[in-house]
Amino acid sequence: MAHESGLGTGDMKEIDIAGADIEELRFKFTNYRRLREAARVRKLENSPFGGLISTLYYDWYWYLAFSEERIKKAMRGEWGKVFEKYRR
Repeated sequence: MAHESGLGTGDMKEIDIAGADIEELRFKFTNYRRLREAARVRKLENSPFGGLISTLYYDWYWYLAFSEERIKKAMRGEWGKVFEKYRR
């Protein structure tokens, strides 16, 4: 959608990557407890009530418990100002 709106290119052939080669760089970020929770939810998503389970978990529990404060903090920073500029 961004490509179609003229905000940049979505064609990987047209993107120039500059800087150091980070191909081999690995940060090893993991939070095993959250990975296990997400795996349980993914298993339930294939059930007849999968959409409801996914919505309740990610949109209600996960967002309110973990993401809401992070998003508010990010929106107060420089990237939040850039985001608001495009949102208008």
